[in-house]
Amino acid sequence: MLLKWLNQYLMVRFGYLVHNLFGRLKYYTYLCKTLKKHIDMTPTTFTPDMINALTQGSKNRKRLSFLGSQISTSDLNASYNHMYIYSVPGLGKTHTINEAMANRGVNHVTISGNVSMFAFGVQLALINFLCPDQLTIVSVDDCNEILKDSSNINIIKNILENPKKFHYQKHLGGLITQLDGLQQQAIESHIIEGTTGFVVPTDNMMFVFTANERLPYDDEVNGKKVRDKMIHLNAIRNRCRVYDFILEDDVQWGWIADVVLNTPAMSDTGITGDGKVLVCEFMYKNWQNMKTKSIRTAKMLCEDFVRYGDDAEFVWEAEYLK
Repeated sequence: MLLKWLNQYLMVRFGYLVHNLFGRLKYYTYLCKTLKKHIDMTPTTFTPDMINALTQGSKNRKRLSFLGSQISTSDLNASYNHMYIYSVPGLGKTHTINEAMANRGVNHVTISGNVSMFAFGVQLALINFLCPDQLTIVSVDDCNEILKDSSNINIIKNILENPKKFHYQKHLGGLITQLDGLQQQAIESHIIEGTTGFVVPTDNMMFVFTANERLPYDDEVNGKKVRDKMIHLNAIRNRCRVYDFILEDDVQWGWIADVVLNTPAMSDTGITGDGKVLVCEFMYKNWQNMKTKSIRTAKMLCEDFVRYGDDAEFVWEAEYLK
C-alpha cells in the first residue's frame, strides 16, 4: 500500500519524469531480489563463464517478466500503448509475458499472428463480438505471417493508430462458409453495407506482439535504398514500445538454463536437480553444434535423461547434434 501511495503521490507532485524514475527503481529493486535468489541456485559444477552466462540470461528473462507484469488496460489511454517484443525463437516470450499478466490478474486474450490476414481478422472479430465494450489486451504470438509484406503491414499499422480499425478489403466469397457458427456470427456483425470484406474496430484493444523478427531501426532505413517492407516495418517500430532482446549465444543459453534450473517448467518430466544440471552442461558444451536451441529442446533432453539415465548422452549426441 505504501509503495502504491508513494507512486501516486510522486506522479501528482513531480510529474512523469520522477514517476518514470520511480518505475525504474521498482524494476531494479525487483531485479536485485530475484538475482540474489538466483545466485543461491547456481550449480557448483558451473565454470565462471557459465555462471556469468546464467546470470545474464536470468537477468534478461526477468526483465521480460517485469515488462509483462507492468502491462495494464489503463495503458490504453497512453499515446504509445502497444508493445513489440523481439528475440530469437525458442525462449518462451509469449508464455513469459502471458504468465506475468496472469499473475497480476490482468485479463488478456492470446491469438496467433502466424496465420493468414483473413484468419487474423476473424480472431479480432471474435474478440470484439464477444466483448464489444471491454478493454482487451491482445497478446499476439509470432508475427511473421501478418507482417510478411507491405500490404499486410499497412493493415497492422491501421489497427495501432488512427483509424484504429482492421479492414479486410477482399471479397469474402466462400471463406465465410469455412468458419464455425460463432465465427460466422462475428464476421457478419462486422460487415458494413457498401464496403468490401469486414471491418473490426480496435480502439478498445491493446496489442502485445512477441516476434522472432527485429524491426528495423531508423538509421537502417532513413536515406537508404531499402525494400518497401523495411520502411513499413520501421513504421511499426514507431507505433509501438519496442523491446529488443538481442542476446549473445552464451546469454541465450543462460536464459534457457535459468528456465530449466529455476522454474517449474521441467517438473512434469520428473527430472531431478542433478539431471537438470547435466542437461544444461550438455547444451553449453555443444551449443554451436545443437540442431535446435530452445526451451522445448531442453525439455526433450530432460525427458530423455529420465528415460535413459546415464546413457542419455549417447541419445543426445545422435538426436540433437549436427
